[in-house]
Amino acid sequence: MGRAAHGEAKVAAPGWPEYLAEIRRRLIDLLPVLKDLNLVLALENHQDCTSDELLAFCEIDPDHIGVTLDIVNPMAVCEEPYAFANKVGPHIRDIHIKDYTVRSTPQGYRLVRAAIGQGVIDWPRMLALLREVAPNAALHIELAAIYARHIRVFEDEWWSSFPPRAMSEVVPALRFMHQHAVPDGVPWRTPWEDDGDDAPEAANRYEMAQFAHSVQYLKMIL
Repeated sequence: MGRAAHGEAKVAAPGWPEYLAEIRRRLIDLLPVLKDLNLVLALENHQDCTSDELLAFCEIDPDHIGVTLDIVNPMAVCEEPYAFANKVGPHIRDIHIKDYTVRSTPQGYRLVRAAIGQGVIDWPRMLALLREVAPNAALHIELAAIYARHIRVFEDEWWSSFPPRAMSEVVPALRFMHQHAVPDGVPWRTPWEDDGDDAPEAANRYEMAQFAHSVQYLKMIL
């Protein structure tokens, strides 16, 4: 969604409703081009937009505005990944296959990148859901989020940029993260967050190992 901060720092993005309104105006202005070229603009849930906010954009013109679904980013806006995917399902055009581990903190949860199959997602369950709700969407491996995201859901300020949310939507996300959380204090830093002399080489080995495991795991279950 552009300039908007990821979920860890969304409180640092004042004027969020105004920003969404501006994006809506830009999408409406862009529609004639999308229609003329027969294109679909698939907006990603980039640790900023909620499912409702993405759906509001899709409703402008569902034939030309859709969703690029990042599987684990819903946690960054306190939504449960399976519920999020199901909710935006008919609008999904592209999918980023990504995984996280969750670390408990006094302020909330820290999301730490993981190789696919080594994180919190039940991939057979998720892929079965995606085949049902978005059978024609393209799937891509995304080993992203170099740095861990600290989602401070237990701090009032973190919620300041969100509209009121029903507890029935928030509780499943909190339950999901709680059930999968590793206790605070367990080491979580990746080589990307290490400034040692070996950091560049260690980061390269880390990336290649995560990619190799992700490919091997997906070959096994697909």
